[in-house]
Amino acid sequence: MYCREFIFQKGITYLKSCMVPERQASALSMMYNAFQCHVEAKSALPDLLVVFPILKQMAAEQQSMILQHEDLSREMDEPMEVVSEMEEMKAELEQVMQELEEVQQRQKEQQQQ
Repeated sequence: MYCREFIFQKGITYLKSCMVPERQASALSMMYNAFQCHVEAKSALPDLLVVFPILKQMAAEQQSMILQHEDLSREMDEPMEVVSEMEEMKAELEQVMQELEEVQQRQKEQQQQ
């Protein structure tokens, strides 16, 4: 006899011996439902074993898509960093150009004097 079936039968015997009849029916019903769920799960196991590799592959593909998205996000961030650096360089260049114009203006003023 299958081990769980044996335990189930022992459980029924125990319940019959110690419980009041009103509770026996619901307890027996709960045990029977639990046993049926176990039997159904056991019979579904081959189907689950077939589905598991498919689910594993789908999870791997999903993980791959997440990694690609993260890579794209990083790639999008890099050009933004370059643009930011270029804007800083442009500001520095404008400041240098302004200082150069001021120096040239002073030189012209000195030459005129």
